[in-house]
Amino acid sequence: MKVVVASTSSSQAAGARLLFPLETDIQAEAMAAGAEARWLLALSTEGDDASVIGAALALPGKDGVIMVWPPRVQEGTSERVAQEVEDHLLEQLRMELSHARGTSMGGPMAYAQSLADPEELNRWLLLKRIGFEQVGNILFYGKDLRTYWYEKSPELAEPAQLHELLEGDENWRTLSFTDMQAPEEVALILDSTLQGSLDLPCLDGFRSGAQMLLGHLQSPRFCNELTRIAFVKNQPVAVGMLCEDAERATVELSYLGVVFGQRGQKFGQRLLREMELRALARRQRWAMLAVDATNHFAIKLYEDCGYVPLFSREVFIRFPNTP
Repeated sequence: MKVVVASTSSSQAAGARLLFPLETDIQAEAMAAGAEARWLLALSTEGDDASVIGAALALPGKDGVIMVWPPRVQEGTSERVAQEVEDHLLEQLRMELSHARGTSMGGPMAYAQSLADPEELNRWLLLKRIGFEQVGNILFYGKDLRTYWYEKSPELAEPAQLHELLEGDENWRTLSFTDMQAPEEVALILDSTLQGSLDLPCLDGFRSGAQMLLGHLQSPRFCNELTRIAFVKNQPVAVGMLCEDAERATVELSYLGVVFGQRGQKFGQRLLREMELRALARRQRWAMLAVDATNHFAIKLYEDCGYVPLFSREVFIRFPNTP
């Protein structure tokens, strides 16, 4: 048995099928990363042809965050061989992450992150052997925008009524990411929303507005028009970022933050409401979001706005300079 970094699309596809057997969407997204992705494959050296019997993945983002999927071993592999495969893949993962500041991963690492399905938690616990820490739990919520808003305000089915609600007033206005024109200004506003954040506070000092913006812009589904910066009397008060999957009529609230010093005035709730209506105007039906399970203020806001819990993920983080 030997471990290699997949260098061809066919070998990467073999790793994707093993790592994500039922998740074709994730397969496609990971494959789209191309040469940036580090597909680690354990190959059987028995017989004439080498076959993939284990795989792991490290997927670096432009924001310095490396998403990691722990080893998965081919079903039917003996316990002894499976243990050997896990050991070798974990060691290769550790080496890749330890050298992430060099040429191996192509740039400086902010931190490495992995999200575990609670039903497969034992597999993710393997990551603790290479320096990952289990730091929290994320709750995913969803909402049927059309049902919620059309039942609440049937007149919203008329586009004219919908757009009238989005005109704002003399005190409140929002600009799209495109309208802002200067990404560095958005990054500075994001910095101010991160102060005192209750979402994974263990990451304080490891994330910045500029880094976060890079990560969101990297997504092919990032929507410039639905990403909004809210102003009250010309002062920025909140930022909301949406990704859009038009084929599924779905938007994902990838970030919602209120500027430090402006919290407690329901600016986040007002911005969320506006972004939902803008998504509705673009014929989107479903909305999803994720929130730290300990952020009770945000959870109450989302539940008050009609979001319902869907599933959860355990969060594992490997901080920089971990051996």
